[in-house]
Amino acid sequence: MIYFVTPAWQRFDLTKVVLEQRRACIDFLNARGVQAQQVVIADDENADIADSLGFEVIRKRNYALGRRFNDGIAHAARNGAEWIVPIGSDSFLDPAYLFPLPTDGRMRSSTLYALAEPGRLGRLRKRTGTGIGPYMIPRVCLPRTLRPASEVKRRGIDSSTLQGLRLRPRVEFTDLHPWQYVGFRSYPQMNPYDKLYSRIGVSEEPEVVERLSEYYPQGLVERALEACAAVAVAA
Repeated sequence: MIYFVTPAWQRFDLTKVVLEQRRACIDFLNARGVQAQQVVIADDENADIADSLGFEVIRKRNYALGRRFNDGIAHAARNGAEWIVPIGSDSFLDPAYLFPLPTDGRMRSSTLYALAEPGRLGRLRKRTGTGIGPYMIPRVCLPRTLRPASEVKRRGIDSSTLQGLRLRPRVEFTDLHPWQYVGFRSYPQMNPYDKLYSRIGVSEEPEVVERLSEYYPQGLVERALEACAAVAVAA
């Protein structure tokens, strides 16, 4: 069984469209005989959005991001997860990345990531170490506490989670296409577009909807970009 773990706070329109796309990932897996579920950690309207989509919800206030991810990871581990996928409330994921399942005991990752904003789409590649995710973490690698990340961290949660694993898994890379894992960006952001692109960017282009609609429903792509634009204007 696969569990997606997603803390969410505010940005309700973006979270809604992202969770709708996550619903499509789960339906894709279920149709192929793989059980999957999503748990959302939130205490605002995002909790109601998740509930309306049939997802599990941990209703807790917005606190340090590491602690919220830990709450979700522990919940997943206690409810039958074999693989746990920590992933943000701003990210699309091509369900083909998830299937077939990783080799037993290995963690799936990728070197490919994309950043999307209204008017620009950045292609990124991280070739070193454990890649850029999304990480499909084997349940057997979690520490006995089931809480691998630092409880007080507000950023850098991926690195903290991997450092906190009891067993260090071998990494199995799956790179299908440049847009298999897409983060939608608006200002303000914890990891802004320009900062990430300057570090690991490969190419950039303006045809955001056209490119992403090759792999995701056009309506979802357009709504995600509209939500980003609305957040930017409000800021």
